[in-house]
Amino acid sequence: MLLINIEIGFIMNEEIEIGTKFVRRGNKRKDVETVVDKLTTYNLAGDIIKVRYVCEHIFMGQIVTNRDTLSTTIKMGLVSKECAK
Repeated sequence: MLLINIEIGFIMNEEIEIGTKFVRRGNKRKDVETVVDKLTTYNLAGDIIKVRYVCEHIFMGQIVTNRDTLSTTIKMGLVSKECAK
């Protein structure tokens, strides 16, 4: 049980790189989204308050941008590099 918790903690603390591709869960349409930026909010004491990711996908020839994506959403829908091409 302890080994599982250590592995989960390791996965949750990994950084998400720019260019990571993922598919959102629960949508009828399964668009492959790409992480294009990371937004970090700090308070006056210098503590990190929240971290959000900016993601883009193409819909009917237009680029749709979402600026409020959590790291958990990205990690649950990671796409392997072979499928993303």
